Amino acid sequence: MKIRVRIFFAICAVVVISSLFFTIAGYKAQEKALLGGVDQKLYTAALMLKAILPDDYHDSLSSNSFTQEDYDAIIVARNNKLCKELGLQYLWSSMVVDGKIVFTTSTSPSKDISKNDHAKFFKAHSDPESFAKAFRTMKPAYSSFYNEWGHGRMVLIPFVSKKGNLYCLGASMSTNELAAVLRGTLMEYILFFSIAIIFGFIVSILIAGTFSEPIEKLQQVADDIAHGKFEQKAQITGCKEFESLCESLNFMSNSINENVKMLRSSEERFRNLAESLSDFIWEVDENTICRYVSKKVEDLLGFTVDEVLGKVPFAFTDNDDEKSNKVILKTLIASHEPFRNVVHKYRHKNGSLVIIESSGVPIFDSAGNFKGYRGIDRDVTDRYKLEREREDLIASLQKNKTDLEKVREELVAKTTELTEANKELKVANEDLGKATKELKKTKIELEVLNVDLEKRIDERTKDLRQAQEKLIRSEKLASLGKAAGSLSHELRNPLGVISNAIYYLTSSGVVMDNAKLEKYLNIIKSQIRDANNIIETALDFAKAKSMVFGKNNLNKCVEEALAKLVVPKNITIRKNFGKNLDVVFDAVYMCQAIVDVVKNSIEAIEGEGFVEISTSIDSVEAKVAITDNGKGIGQNDINSVFEPLFSRKARGIGLGLSIVKDIVSAHNGVVTAESTPGAGTTIIIRFPVRQNT
Repeated sequence: MKIRVRIFFAICAVVVISSLFFTIAGYKAQEKALLGGVDQKLYTAALMLKAILPDDYHDSLSSNSFTQEDYDAIIVARNNKLCKELGLQYLWSSMVVDGKIVFTTSTSPSKDISKNDHAKFFKAHSDPESFAKAFRTMKPAYSSFYNEWGHGRMVLIPFVSKKGNLYCLGASMSTNELAAVLRGTLMEYILFFSIAIIFGFIVSILIAGTFSEPIEKLQQVADDIAHGKFEQKAQITGCKEFESLCESLNFMSNSINENVKMLRSSEERFRNLAESLSDFIWEVDENTICRYVSKKVEDLLGFTVDEVLGKVPFAFTDNDDEKSNKVILKTLIASHEPFRNVVHKYRHKNGSLVIIESSGVPIFDSAGNFKGYRGIDRDVTDRYKLEREREDLIASLQKNKTDLEKVREELVAKTTELTEANKELKVANEDLGKATKELKKTKIELEVLNVDLEKRIDERTKDLRQAQEKLIRSEKLASLGKAAGSLSHELRNPLGVISNAIYYLTSSGVVMDNAKLEKYLNIIKSQIRDANNIIETALDFAKAKSMVFGKNNLNKCVEEALAKLVVPKNITIRKNFGKNLDVVFDAVYMCQAIVDVVKNSIEAIEGEGFVEISTSIDSVEAKVAITDNGKGIGQNDINSVFEPLFSRKARGIGLGLSIVKDIVSAHNGVVTAESTPGAGTTIIIRFPVRQNT
């Protein structure tokens, strides 16, 4: 494997592991934060129930404190209303009476008193063990549960009345919406994990290329030196370590070149000596390939040096002697031992028989690895001719006997092997049949599971959408609760002006002409209109927005929005419209969002100014940018402008941009603000060109 690939995989492994760690840690932190928010809401709801009840409520109770009709109409109805407003499942209180835990307040699961499905006054609780921890520690006890309405969470807050009575306030709510939010969070972290891995792959490729390039250059120079190209020099700049390595490699190349020259000189002296002998000298490598032979071979065998080099010596042996020589050679190579006076039969190039006596020694490199043999051969044909004829006769007889014995042994061995192989084949066939059955069964189970999984995914997607709508409704109701003070203050201003005008009109002794009367009536109408706008804004923020998506022209929507506004003479409207802006959106709500943003821009301009509206589109999203040169937004406020109730203006309740954010979110889009104090503000609306309707 190349060094570039190794570096790439190493960096990728670090990126994948670190990204996976941060993904899991982030998801767990989000899960903990969401559960903390649910617990805080339950705790607040239980304390609200306590605040509603009289201080001595649990000191003055008895089984006859209420008639069932009064209990239903007062206590249960009030709890039902509070649960609906806060998005809770149940609100209740219980008290310990004569060792039993009885209900002192309750809620209808259906939130409908007429169904008579709530716990009766002073009815004993069916699960007193659930209160054990709260009364034992006298601290709020939180727990999760699962019932016919799905997953939920509840809190039990214990108290001791002034007379020493133990009682407990409880609140519960569904966490199905929480599970849906967690699934969405998980998908976001998975997306982050995927992006991090892609980015890591790109960085890994760049880093691997940067680090591996000088190493690959050094490797190429080393390969050239290994193939005898000593003139190649390594040249790498920019890194002291690589420069030092290049110097060492170049020095090694020069040293090898000098040694090669000395070796060639020594080889020349050896060749001269070998050619002066009557015997011929040879050398073979570890694969018995002839690498050197002296010219004397031409006198003994008639073959030239070039005809012998690169071939095994037995290519020139007599056919009758080839097999026995190979056996001897294999034994010698395996033992790596020297040999002396080993006789071989060779064929002269003219076809005559030549008997050679060989001696040789093994060759090892500096590391002790076997590299072949080096030896000397001489012609002993005349000396061994008669002796070989006698030995050949004896060897022939012995060979026949040996061959027959060997054949018999081989037949016995083959028979045994075939028997064992037959047994193994039967066992393998049985195992294969079992495996085939198991695979068929597994395939059927996987098909059933796949169908069930698709069905469950569809159901979960539907539940997620419903839960998201409920959660948004709950958050808006909570925001309206917080806005109550601001609304009352804003409504008092026009109501005070109206009251003063009416007082003046009805005062005795006041005489006015028609012009004054019309002036005061116009004041009353203007203030009534302002109060009505405040109420309509609050109602518009609270109500659920049901989008009616259709294909509309975004430029036309902007024109309609501008037509609804009264633009002061000191302000210029600039239009920078894009082309081909027929996209899918709700024309009514999008027009309202643009009206609210442009209205804010106009109110932010003091003196001469302009409001520029730009539209554009690409393959993914459509964009509306509204820019003004007003007083701008401070850096401390830029992140809060879309939050409910946030406003720095002397008048207004701060719901305008929050409603804009709701409308854009309903289009699966985002709205952002960019501002420079004293220079102006830009509000950018982006939403997908295709909506999931």
